Amino acid sequence: MNQGGYRPPGGAPPYGQQPGAGQPQGGYAQQPGYGQQPGYGQQPGYGQQPGYGQAPPGGPILGRQSYEFSQWENTKIQAAAEQAGQWGATSLKIGGLLLVVGIGMAVMSTVIEIPQAPIFLAIGVAVAVFSIQPLASGVFYRSAGDALRSVVNTRGNDIPYMLAAVEKLTTAFKVEAIAAILTLLIGVVAGVAVHSAQHG
Repeated sequence: MNQGGYRPPGGAPPYGQQPGAGQPQGGYAQQPGYGQQPGYGQQPGYGQQPGYGQAPPGGPILGRQSYEFSQWENTKIQAAAEQAGQWGATSLKIGGLLLVVGIGMAVMSTVIEIPQAPIFLAIGVAVAVFSIQPLASGVFYRSAGDALRSVVNTRGNDIPYMLAAVEKLTTAFKVEAIAAILTLLIGVVAGVAVHSAQHG
């Protein structure tokens, strides 16, 4: 009787004996890649992904600078550019009108001798100061519109121009928020000045 147990035909290992048992190490205990998977711990690009922090072959560090928006996307961007430009022009006109009115009222209060002169002066100063907001916002809105148009009309720099437009719009929003707070404060001061002039 065979000491190794019954061995099935075809060269299979005896019953009760696992494949690789009794064989030199390098088989079952050291299967190819077991414990040393190819690339494990040193995956290709892990920690040094192509283009991440490094210049891609034949291009700048920011590979996305060459991204181009599609025709449909350009249509939407162009519409936003038109709206930003139109609102910028409108804001500049409103700001200019308020500035002229404010200065005019302030000058008239000093030239014409009327009992309401202090009131006109306070209102004129308040209007002139308030005109700074639409003037500043108009400049930034028009700049944002120009940057958005550059996204549509140029090739190879869509992302930088888009970021510039976002920066301009962010500045315009900040100016409007600050102006709203200043307008409230100026309104309170002007109200107090008017009340003091009427009862002084």
